[in-house]
Amino acid sequence: YFCCNEKVISIRTMSLTIGIGMSLENNLIYPTSPDQKSKTAVCVLLEKDGLFLSVTRKNDHTDFGLPGGKLDFGETLIQCAKREVLEETGYELNVDPYNPFMKLDENGMFTITFKANFATNNPTKQSTSEKETGLVSFVNKEQLYSGSFGDYNKVMLNHFGH
Repeated sequence: YFCCNEKVISIRTMSLTIGIGMSLENNLIYPTSPDQKSKTAVCVLLEKDGLFLSVTRKNDHTDFGLPGGKLDFGETLIQCAKREVLEETGYELNVDPYNPFMKLDENGMFTITFKANFATNNPTKQSTSEKETGLVSFVNKEQLYSGSFGDYNKVMLNHFGH
């Protein structure tokens, strides 16, 4: 699904060019130039026992959101999701490329969230990137609703049946 201007549109084609200079090809979006990095964000939703893997903002350790970040030029969405989660949380995940939640906001920011699960049955938290200073925790959906991206999280969690 592609959410634009609060209307959800089902994407039926496997190849589509979006008007902000990105192409959707087999559920992967690639920036068409290095300067487009800031216009595409990738997040990951991992649910465990009714709680969601989350990380706080660097400057506010009470403001929880999903792990994720900006897509680097030349990187696929799945590569970005895995890299960002490992950098921010220390966990290796398997990312489900099917049925992501996507939203293009009024400023041209494209955000996509994939469901994921741990890469192993006994996940081991590795050390996080030194530049990452957010706290990692499993939180309930109300905590995600109250964060900086609460409006996005409400629609996204509904998309995934939560």
